[in-house]
Amino acid sequence: MGPVELVTTTETVDGRVTVSVTGDVDLVSSPQLREVLDEALASSPQVHLELSGLTFIDSSGLSALVEGHRKARDAGGVLVLRNPPSILVRLLDITSLNTLLVVEAPEAAAAGDPGGEG
Repeated sequence: MGPVELVTTTETVDGRVTVSVTGDVDLVSSPQLREVLDEALASSPQVHLELSGLTFIDSSGLSALVEGHRKARDAGGVLVLRNPPSILVRLLDITSLNTLLVVEAPEAAAAGDPGGEG
C-alpha cells in the first residue's frame, strides 16, 4: 500500500484557526503542511492542528510540527496538537517532543482543557 495523500482543511472560529490533517505527512507532503501552518499562523497565532485523520508521519513531519510550534510561540500564540493518533503519540514520546509541543488528548478536549500551557 502506497502513501495516503495529505489533505488539509482550515477553519477559523472566534479568532482561533483549526487546521485538520488527513493522510500521510512525509518527506513529499511535509512542505504542504508547513505552508498550511504558515498561512494559518499568519492569520492567528492561536492554531489548533486536528490530527485524528493522520495516518502516518515521519521525521520531516515532526520537523514541520516543531517549526509551527516555534512560529506560534514567537508570535505570542500556541500550536495545539489535537487528537494525535497513537503513532504520533509514540513518536513524540520517543523523541521527547511531548515535553515541547502542546498536545491535547481526546479526554482533555472532552473535559474542556484548552490544551495546556504554551
